[in-house]
Amino acid sequence: FSNSHDLHIPNKCLLVFSLPIYLSISPLMLKASLGETLSVKCRYTKPYHNYQKYWCKGSDWNDCKTVVKTDYTEKEMRVGRTVIKDNQTQFEFTVKMENITEEDAGIYWCAIDKAFADFKWEVNITVTVGEVCASPELVLGISFPMTFFLLFTSEFHRASEMLDLPSFLPSFLPSFLPYLFIYLFIYLFIYLFIYLFEN
Repeated sequence: FSNSHDLHIPNKCLLVFSLPIYLSISPLMLKASLGETLSVKCRYTKPYHNYQKYWCKGSDWNDCKTVVKTDYTEKEMRVGRTVIKDNQTQFEFTVKMENITEEDAGIYWCAIDKAFADFKWEVNITVTVGEVCASPELVLGISFPMTFFLLFTSEFHRASEMLDLPSFLPSFLPSFLPYLFIYLFIYLFIYLFIYLFEN
């Protein structure tokens, strides 16, 4: 996570969500104040650059009501105070909700229109009165493939504590060696998988 203090935009708090939308981890929780602009950035992989992307609202995915949707191009699309724009060279699309009101609170979905099953990511937005962020721009998330790397290694670390992996090594070798090798193996495996998938 990182905060940017170089931007000075009065009465605005830009929350930028940058995790890939197809990861299966907890939904993102965002807070915004009345009158602010909320920005959600959703990343995807190269094969989906010319698919339609959309932003919908509803606690149940099956009853989700589309708020705004792209038209297969990079053209900015607007419905009321909500704007969506796809960047097909950076493989990300951005949704902006301007002049936030109390009625804007709720569960939204950042999604890609795909045959059989859409890719989707849940975003829970709450609206408060007053300032909710320390700086005009707050960047949430980490880039792919480091996300998968952290998820895998955190689970491995939990298992390795139970197995006591360092005890299997000769005493003259450093205890962190098995962790280092397995971390590198996992990272290289994921990186290769992404490279093959995108090409």
